[in-house]
Amino acid sequence: MHVTNVTIGTGDDCIAILDGTSNLVISDVRCGPGHGISVGSLGKHSGEKNVEGLTVKNSVFNGSTIGLRIKTWAKSNSTINVSNFLYDNIQMINVGNPIVIDQQYCPDGLCDSPGIYASHIQIKDVTYHKIWGTSTKREALKMQCSKLVPCQGIVLSDINLSYTGRDGLVTALCENVGGSVVGKNVPDNCRML
Repeated sequence: MHVTNVTIGTGDDCIAILDGTSNLVISDVRCGPGHGISVGSLGKHSGEKNVEGLTVKNSVFNGSTIGLRIKTWAKSNSTINVSNFLYDNIQMINVGNPIVIDQQYCPDGLCDSPGIYASHIQIKDVTYHKIWGTSTKREALKMQCSKLVPCQGIVLSDINLSYTGRDGLVTALCENVGGSVVGKNVPDNCRML
């Protein structure tokens, strides 16, 4: 499937990618307002299927709360793989959090003890290349992977994000992330396993 040359403004995800999706190409999309392009949430139900082969390229996010997000339930009921993603040449204009991996997703108090659960979903082989622009939050890059099955093969290449606020410099939060950092990257404080 190929989604191309479209403008999406909404109160939720511009594009939501759910379990069982494979070989999806998204290009020349203009997203905003909205919650960005989201994979998930995954892991809430048993019997879910892998998500494999996603490309998002040559797109612009303008005023969305999130840019590129992969989201899995902390208290997951399935053990699937999320793999072989490429995010390439994407501009962020005043986006809340441009890059997010959230494997601690648990809204509305559904996890009785927040922080004790670890997602069983494996995220691997995801490349972020030439992601640039502005973030309205200091944590422009936020990757909280599972402590049980850490992310593998995450590549950050030529990321250039700046923070529009005045209370400090742009930062990254990276937990349980395995992979590599290539080229010049801002923020540059993401440490890989």
